[in-house]
Amino acid sequence: MEKIRYFCPNCWEEVLKDTKICPYCGADIEKMEREGTYLDKLINALKSNDYFTARSAVYILGEIGDPKAIDALSICIEEGDPYIAAEAVIAIAKIKGVRALDLIEKAKGHQYVTVRRAAFEAEKILKNREGEES
Repeated sequence: MEKIRYFCPNCWEEVLKDTKICPYCGADIEKMEREGTYLDKLINALKSNDYFTARSAVYILGEIGDPKAIDALSICIEEGDPYIAAEAVIAIAKIKGVRALDLIEKAKGHQYVTVRRAAFEAEKILKNREGEES
């Protein structure tokens, strides 16, 4: 059986089960666990060094659709892995809004083709949603 692994919810470094203060970033893990919202935890998960954790967080943020996630997702587009960046473009399309339109338009000129393709797909998502709401 595989052992359970624990991570700091701020920097996503692996820590021991009962760690109260992260030895890597100094975050108060107990306080974050007590006070953090689900949205906060997902946004922090975007910093994870684990590709699947970060990409899953991006996807879930898009499904939740909270505009508070747009700033964090835009950072993923600018600085992140191209596949996570592409997923972030799609997530932003699901969130909608004027800022989403601007970020998607900007992503059309991204250095990675994967992100550019996602931007055109995101544009289709937005147009389909506009059609459904009319």
